[in-house]
Amino acid sequence: MKIRHAPFERFCGFTLIEMLAVVVILTIVSSFAMVSLARTDEVSALQQSSSRLSGAISEARLWARTSGEPAMVRLAQDGHTIDLEALRDHSPLSPGIALTGGVELVFAIESEGRRQLVHELCFDRLGRSDDATIALRIDGRVHRRLRLFGLTGLLIREDTP
Repeated sequence: MKIRHAPFERFCGFTLIEMLAVVVILTIVSSFAMVSLARTDEVSALQQSSSRLSGAISEARLWARTSGEPAMVRLAQDGHTIDLEALRDHSPLSPGIALTGGVELVFAIESEGRRQLVHELCFDRLGRSDDATIALRIDGRVHRRLRLFGLTGLLIREDTP
């Protein structure tokens, strides 16, 4: 005796085309997730570096005001490390502060309406400095700008285009 199956049982399962379509869709969705994760790492590195820079500037200002001697925030040649020094004898105030995630700093002092690139920010015995713009770059592209108001030491984030 021959057993008859219902007609729909013959077509159970997925075809190769259907499985390939699902794999392609999953690949596209996962590539979007990878791009957003990379962006999250970049934002985290910028936030950490901004925080470390802000702390270094505050520490140099405070040291200059309390000791009565000028202090300096010096940018290392590679642009990825910050050193704090007493201006008189160049003795280090704290060990090199490393920036994270490939973030590089560029200091620019503004005087007489012109911008000049420098490697250090100097604070006088009252904790004042020149107004400056600090660019945080990753792979040569500016991702964030910070504006330092020299009289008050206020550091404000500027929006970048």
